[in-house]
Amino acid sequence: MPTALSNPRALLNIQKLLPLAFGTARSATFLAGFVSSFWAGVCLTRSVLLARLLPFVSHDFWDGPYGCIMAGCLISGSSIWIEDGRRRGEIGLYVLPRAIRSYLPHRWLKSGGRGVQAVER
Repeated sequence: MPTALSNPRALLNIQKLLPLAFGTARSATFLAGFVSSFWAGVCLTRSVLLARLLPFVSHDFWDGPYGCIMAGCLISGSSIWIEDGRRRGEIGLYVLPRAIRSYLPHRWLKSGGRGVQAVER
């Protein structure tokens, strides 16, 4: 879309159109792989695999942040290797603040004090 808006004549040049099409396909494949692998990890952990292997563990644990959500995040992170190296760096800068936030204590974040706001900014 950015190329179509900023330089529509580039779409008429086959030498520029092919790399653009491959880049678009790669990004779409990354996004599809990311979302599908996340939900596959959630489903495998919550109902198909781990919940059945460990029936003595409460469903509240699997629904919490250290259960199926963590499994989905760990599995979906490997889809980053589909993207181009330059784009991996851009995506890394996008997710870095969330990754840092995941290490902070949940109770402290919920307090909403000035220190929390300062650290998030």
